[in-house]
Amino acid sequence: MDLTGRLLNWSLEPRPWFRMKTTARFQPVNVGPSSEVLAEFLRHQDGIAQALRSAEGLDLQAAKIVSPFDARASYNVLAAFRILETHERRHLRQAEVAVATAS
Repeated sequence: MDLTGRLLNWSLEPRPWFRMKTTARFQPVNVGPSSEVLAEFLRHQDGIAQALRSAEGLDLQAAKIVSPFDARASYNVLAAFRILETHERRHLRQAEVAVATAS
């Protein structure tokens, strides 16, 4: 994983004592019922799993992508997959907190 990817991945690591806000562009507009949110989340996970399977055997450190969050940042595809995994763990942590506070 390249340096930019490692730093971004580290910054996204879920920590209960650290909260990070996103920009308006990435704020959810209409969340909907929890059953629909979960179904949508699982569909996204299936898409990520399919992308990982189709990338098997490729040099994931050779190709670079531009961050969808900040066009000034780019990192290799391996870092992108790791960042996705870390980011999804953040969402799961947020969901756990939301469920715990709603109970």
